[in-house]
Order: sequence, then C-alpha cells, then structure tokens
Amino acid sequence: MSLIFELERKMKKKFLIECLILFLVCSCHNTDYQNKSENSNKLTKQLQILKNMRSYDISILENSDTLTIQEHRELLKLKENFYYEISDNNMVLTVPGPSWELRGPLSIAQIEQEVCEEVMYSSGAPQVPFGFMNDVWIELKNQCKDNDEFYYFKSDKFSWQNQCGISGYVLIRKNKMVDMILGAMN
Repeated sequence: MSLIFELERKMKKKFLIECLILFLVCSCHNTDYQNKSENSNKLTKQLQILKNMRSYDISILENSDTLTIQEHRELLKLKENFYYEISDNNMVLTVPGPSWELRGPLSIAQIEQEVCEEVMYSSGAPQVPFGFMNDVWIELKNQCKDNDEFYYFKSDKFSWQNQCGISGYVLIRKNKMVDMILGAMN
C-alpha cells in the first residue's frame, strides 16, 4: 500500500513540476515576444527617421547643378529604393540609408555630455558643447519643442572609407527631420 501511495505522490510531484516548467516557458516566451515587438517598433521608427532624412537629402541634391550624370542616375535609384546602396567607389554621394547608425532618442544633457568629452581633447577649441560650433548648437536647441527628439547619426563605413563620411545630431519632430548639426566629417 505504501508503494502505491509513493508512486501517486511522485506522479503528482512530476505533474506539478511539468506544469510549472510549462508555465515558466510560456511566460518567458510571451515576455520575449513583447520585447521583440518593442524592438521591432523601435527599429521601424528608426528606419522611418532614416527614410525621412534620406528624402530630405535627396530633395536638396536633386536641385544641385554640380552632380554628374552618373550621380543623377544613382540618386534616382536611391530615391526609388530605400535599401539600394551605392557600390561605385568613385561616388561621393552621402545619403542616409539602412546601413547608417542611428541612436536615440537622446536628451540635450546626454548630447552635451558626449560632445563635451570630445571637445575636451581638442586643442584650442572653446570648452563648450560643440566647441567652435556652439552657436549652431544653441540655435538647434532653441528650435526644439515638446515631444521633439534628438538622434545621433553616423554614415556607413563605405562613406568614411571614401572620404565622404558624416556624423552628428538631428532634431526630429513627428518622425520628420527639422534640422541637424554635424559633429564630424571627412
């Protein structure tokens, strides 16, 4: 009799452990799914910002009379397909795309801390955010309204290798580019 009782107890214990494991797996999976969804939304927002930055830059370049015929062709391809990347080493077009780094949203305090650390190591630059370009930074800050966001951007490796890389900070309002300040370019 005690052997049957012991078997029943072990089976109930095993059943409870299996239920607990199943519960934990399901709840972890659900949380993981929610995190993936949040990351997906963030990625979608960042891609939307890059697309809007790209449209802005393309509209400026379209009105330029200094582009070669080949650059105009590349510009049309860039306009038609967001995922199109320029592969010609002779091109100097720097247009935002999916391979660009975009980090944010960032607070004004975070940006000023980042750039002040860089300015500190620059000889001769005023020890204020963005050094000699501090007045441009102040203008950009003054344009900022409630719910606006700042993002750090950096062009892809290809642009830096071909001496046309840029990085800086962009002010975004309702996923549209308001203005920007360059931090570095080569």
